Amino acid sequence: MRDGVQGLLVFIFCFMVLGCNEAPSAPNASLNLQINTHKIATIRIPADTEFLIFPIFVPENTDESGMTFSVKSTYSNLHIELFDPDNKRVASSSSGKGYFIPSRTFPPKARVNQWGFPRIVDPKPGEWTIKFLKTDRDSKKNVDLQLSIGLVPKYSAWINAYEIRIQVGQPTIIQMSLSTHGVENNIEGHTIEVFNKTNEKIDSLTVSNNMVRPDGVRINVTDQSYLAQYIPKKSGIHTFKAEFTGEINGKPSTKKIEHVISVVDSKLSITGLSMTPVDRTMEMTNVDISVSVLAQTATFLVVRVTYSRNGETIDTSRNKEMRAGERANFSFPITDITQQEFDARSILIERIELVDFDVESSAKLMLSMPINKTVTRNAEDIKSEGKGEFDTLGPTAPDNRDELH
Repeated sequence: MRDGVQGLLVFIFCFMVLGCNEAPSAPNASLNLQINTHKIATIRIPADTEFLIFPIFVPENTDESGMTFSVKSTYSNLHIELFDPDNKRVASSSSGKGYFIPSRTFPPKARVNQWGFPRIVDPKPGEWTIKFLKTDRDSKKNVDLQLSIGLVPKYSAWINAYEIRIQVGQPTIIQMSLSTHGVENNIEGHTIEVFNKTNEKIDSLTVSNNMVRPDGVRINVTDQSYLAQYIPKKSGIHTFKAEFTGEINGKPSTKKIEHVISVVDSKLSITGLSMTPVDRTMEMTNVDISVSVLAQTATFLVVRVTYSRNGETIDTSRNKEMRAGERANFSFPITDITQQEFDARSILIERIELVDFDVESSAKLMLSMPINKTVTRNAEDIKSEGKGEFDTLGPTAPDNRDELH
C-alpha cells in the first residue's frame, strides 16, 4: 500500500506555484499557504491511477483568514475531498460546473469543469490533504487538473469609481464594499473622504444602498451595492479614502482603503443662463429659458433642461454639432403660463445637463447643473444652487475592480 501511494506521487506530471522559478519534485510536492496569497498547482493523475492525495500546509497564525480553493479540469468524472489535520473530512464535491472558456492551460474551446467549495474560516494549522478520485474507473487516460487555493484576509474592502478619468462638473458614481469572510457588510452612511494631490481634504461623501435617480428609480443593482455620487469642482488628482474598524484575534483592527481618479478641465461649459418672458398677454405668458454653451473641443452636444410644472416632471432637449471653440445658445420655451401658476410658484427649473454623444457612439453625461429656480414674470439671469443628482446617462460600472486587502 505504501509503495502504491509513493507511486501516485511520483506520477505527478507538473507542479507549479505562482511566484516560484522552479517547481518542487515529487514525491515531496506540496503547497505551503501564506496569508493573502493564492497559489496554483497544475497536477496530472496518471491513466493507470484511480486517485491522488495532495498535501496542503497551513501556517500557525493566519489572523482569522479564510481558506478558499477551487479545481478546474476538462475531465468531469472527479470526486474531490478535503481533510483537515485531524483527518476529518470538511468539504467534498462530485459535480463540477461546466462551461466553455478560452485558456492557455486548456485546449481552445474545451469544456472546462469547475468545482467550487465554501470558504473555510480560520483553518486549523498543520497538514491538510486533498483527495482527487476518478469516478469513471474504466477511464484509461491521464487527467489534468488545476488547483487554486489560498488564504484570504478576514476583511476585504475596496473603493472604485465608475470612471478613472472625468471632467470638472461631470457626475460619476463611487462604489464601496466591505465584506467579512466573503459576506457583504452593511455600510449604509459610511463616509468617503476626498483629497487633492497635496493631501488637502476637498470633499466628503456618504454611501447609500438606496440611491435614486431624479425620477425615483433606484440605482443600486443589488442590496449589497453601496454608492455615492461625486461631482468634482476642480481639476487634478483626486484620492478617495475610507477606513473601517474590526477585530482580529480579539484585538482591534483597522482597514484603510483608497482609490485615485484624474479630473481634467471640462470641454463643455455653461457660460450663460437666463429666463425671459415673451409673448405676454393678460391671461397667458410664454417664458424662454436660454442656455449658452462653450465647447472647448468638437462634439455632438445635447442640452437638456428639466423642469416641473404642477407636479409633473418634464424633460426637453436641443442638440447641435459643435466645433472646437464654438459658442451656441439654446432656447427652451415654456408656453401658456397662467397667472395662477405664477402666483402658486408651480413651475420650477430643476437642472440643466450637457450630454456628449460623441464618446464611442454612446451618450455620456458631462455636466449636471442643479438650478432649483422658480419661473417668474421677471427677466433675470439664473445661477445654479443646491446639489446635483445622478442621471441614467452616466457610465456603467466596470467588471474588474481593484480589490485592496
